[in-house]
Amino acid sequence: MIADLGRLQGPDSGTVKLPIWLDWTPAPEYDLGDIERVQVMYETVLGEAMNEADLTRHLNRAVLIRIWGSLILPEFIRQGWEGAHPELRTD
Repeated sequence: MIADLGRLQGPDSGTVKLPIWLDWTPAPEYDLGDIERVQVMYETVLGEAMNEADLTRHLNRAVLIRIWGSLILPEFIRQGWEGAHPELRTD
């Protein structure tokens, strides 16, 4: 979790290769021009991040807000983030 979404200044275009501690699959590279890959990447980072640096390095505030409602996340992650950041709520 992060206290200030403004600190999420990860890339919003190009290709991202996640480090092994976040994504140990055979395809850890994500084309940020492909919305389905972006969603999978954000789901992965939100579920596996070990610290704030993982979040700030890989997530982008504007992208997160734009795709939040379509992410498939465990309920405890969704509730935690929406509780801390009401701007993410889609209801």
